Amino acid sequence: MSIIHKPSEAEERDILDNKRKNKMIEKMEMSIDQDDDSFMEDDELTKDEVINIRTALDWKRRHFFVVCVCISIFLTVKIEYSYAEFMQNNIQYLLVMYMFLDIINEQLLVRAIMEEALLAAPILTCFTVTEFIMTMGASDLEQFVFSYFVEQLLNFLNRVYIGPFVERIEAFAQVLTIKLS
Repeated sequence: MSIIHKPSEAEERDILDNKRKNKMIEKMEMSIDQDDDSFMEDDELTKDEVINIRTALDWKRRHFFVVCVCISIFLTVKIEYSYAEFMQNNIQYLLVMYMFLDIINEQLLVRAIMEEALLAAPILTCFTVTEFIMTMGASDLEQFVFSYFVEQLLNFLNRVYIGPFVERIEAFAQVLTIKLS
C-alpha cells in the first residue's frame, strides 16, 4: 500500500500523450519551424518523459513523508506541552492562540508546502484532533467543559467569519499580484 497513487502504465501513456499534444499545440502556436534536427526521436522523448514522471512521483512521496514526520513531531510536542501547569491555568487563551496558529499552518500547508488540498486534509485533521486532546489537559471538569465550549465557539467563528475573510484576502492578494505583474 503506497501513500500516493502511482499511475499504471496506461495512465502514464495517457499523461505522455497529453504532454505530446500540448507540446505540438504550443509549437504550432509559436510557429516554430519543424526541422528534423530540432526534434528528438519519439522514443527518446517518451523515455525522458517516463523518467521525469517517475522521478516527480518519487519526489512527491518523499516530500509528503517528510512533511508528515515534521508535523507529527510538532503535534507531539504540542500535546506534551498541553499537560504542563502553565497550559492548565491558561487553556482558553492558548486555544485562541493555537486557532490562529492553525489558520497560518493551514495556509502554509495548502498553498506553499503541499500545494494540494487533498494531501493536506488529513494533516489538518490531525491538528484538529490534537487541539481536542489538548482540552483534556484541563485541571478539572469545569475547566474542561468551559475550554470545550470555547473551542467549539472558535471553530464556529473560524468557519463563519475568519475562513471567508482569509479567502477574501487571498483573492485580493492574487488580483494585486496579477495587476503588479
